[in-house]
Amino acid sequence: MVSKLDNIDNNSDKEVSQKTKYWFENSQAYLQETEKVKWETKAELKEHKNNIFYGIAKLFKNLWTEFSSSKFWKTILWLFWANKYSNTEDTNWLSSSKGDTDVKDQTPKDDLIGKSDDLPQSTIDSQGNEIPWDTPSDSIEIEPNDSDLVSVEKYIPSIKVDMRYASKNNFTGRKVYENSEAKLRYWTIKKLKIIQEDLLEQWYSLKIWDAFRTQSAQDIFASLEKDRWLVATKSDHNRWCCLDVTLVKSDWTEIPMPSKFDDFKNKNLCKSDFSAVSWEKKKNWLILKNAMINWWFTGIRTEWRHYVDSNKTLYPHLG
Repeated sequence: MVSKLDNIDNNSDKEVSQKTKYWFENSQAYLQETEKVKWETKAELKEHKNNIFYGIAKLFKNLWTEFSSSKFWKTILWLFWANKYSNTEDTNWLSSSKGDTDVKDQTPKDDLIGKSDDLPQSTIDSQGNEIPWDTPSDSIEIEPNDSDLVSVEKYIPSIKVDMRYASKNNFTGRKVYENSEAKLRYWTIKKLKIIQEDLLEQWYSLKIWDAFRTQSAQDIFASLEKDRWLVATKSDHNRWCCLDVTLVKSDWTEIPMPSKFDDFKNKNLCKSDFSAVSWEKKKNWLILKNAMINWWFTGIRTEWRHYVDSNKTLYPHLG
């Protein structure tokens, strides 16, 4: 005999089974609908993409058809020749071909000898001066390399040069070398030129006592002065980037400075001890010192007039 409780359980199972079946069928239908929409969307995107590619391809095809036409290239060539000869006096070659123009007139005259507008009118030399274009090439000066040994006076004519060792007016009492021209590396001269221009604005000028010096000259100094604090066996002067320099007025008038050129008598001055020097001499020396060190020259304690280019290590000692 089946109890009422068993009937309730059976009815509940049937109801759950029907609901489950209903939800399952609905879920399947939903998934199928979703998959259908997805594939339709993909198809639409693919068709849209194909349309874009087709449009781009059609555009390039039309452009290529237009560019490859003879009419297009004839137009380009006509514009090119019209622009080239638009400034020439002989324009008969542009006239229509009605037989009223001779063949000899159809060639622009400038083609035979070269257009004058295409020729350079002038050039600039190493000094910044303008040179006519027809100047012979062998007479045009080429700017030196930075490491070349060149004349200071040639590139800075406003500098006073008094090469003491090319005269007897020095501590040896004789000529040490014959060349009275101050020479330095071109890189050093370019820096000196800036210093000179700055000093001229203050109504001062540089005066060079010594520049490039050979090792043989240094050997003479070392043999005469045994104090190696004052005279070394090797000097930066034969690196071509060192000079002995003082300060004068812009008109080359002498002004008070700590000592004479190569005065070795006062040891304190040689050691840059200016305690006994007047304020005017010290002030003038400071003007010189600041002008030189501002453009990367360095001095030494034993000579207030001695300055060497700060890049001296790039250059070896030479003879």
